[in-house]
Amino acid sequence: MSLQQTELDARLAVLAAQRGALRQRVVQSGEQGRGYGEQAVAAREQLRLIDAQIAALKPVAERGFVSQTRMRELERTRAELRGQRGQYVASVAQTRGAARENEIQVLEAERSFRERTASELREVETALGETLPKLTAARDQLARTEIRAPATGSVIGLSVFTPGGVVAAGQKLMDIVPERAALVIQVRIAPDDADDLSVGQEALVKFSGLHDRTMPNLHGALTRLSADSFTDEKSGQSFFTGEVTVGRDQLRLVQAVRGRGFSLRAGMPAQILIPLRRRTALDYALEPLVGSFWSSFREH
Repeated sequence: MSLQQTELDARLAVLAAQRGALRQRVVQSGEQGRGYGEQAVAAREQLRLIDAQIAALKPVAERGFVSQTRMRELERTRAELRGQRGQYVASVAQTRGAARENEIQVLEAERSFRERTASELREVETALGETLPKLTAARDQLARTEIRAPATGSVIGLSVFTPGGVVAAGQKLMDIVPERAALVIQVRIAPDDADDLSVGQEALVKFSGLHDRTMPNLHGALTRLSADSFTDEKSGQSFFTGEVTVGRDQLRLVQAVRGRGFSLRAGMPAQILIPLRRRTALDYALEPLVGSFWSSFREH
């Protein structure tokens, strides 16, 4: 589009130059016409004076008081003035005609420019009509070659390694750990403890992989608890799944101990402590007895 705009600007400049030159010719023709008109008026005035002089001397010449040579000179001057006046009048008409011709050339140049521009515009519109669908398809194809993550972070678990390979719909490509998001820890909960847990409970987090006695325990919250239990295929043990979320303010405590450049990595082991419901000493003493009664009534 920039090339076409440059060509259009160049043509507009040429048109403006042509129009300016033709307008200048119109102005010059007008000035010449006015000059010839003034000369024609002066010649007419001289003719009037010569005619008056000849009319006054003619009776005197008939009596012989003025020579015939003088009379012939006056008549010759009158004839020359008539010829000059005729030339001036013709020149006025000629300059007016030239001015009209220049004005017509201005209009013709503008008309030719408009027609040429309209013709090229139709050609461009036709070309655009043919190119835009192809461009849309090409952009769509290009967009499909780009993979955009919903957040900035670190890539883990990359499963596709072939450049230019085809990815199936819904295929998992990788996992991304967001940089500026809260820390989410996936936990397994014993079935005996699941009844005492609920979303929103406070949790204490300790990273067992960080062997540092000065490392504080981080405070988080249980943000998800599965509705049903799962079974580990290897061990056969049942468990509930959950998620514990640790805010960024708590993560800054880790950086205060390990330095600003330190960051927790995905897959690091962590120990989670979730305080259960509060029970009194009597609850602890009666729990085995109540459990036995419940089992007895259920068996019978």
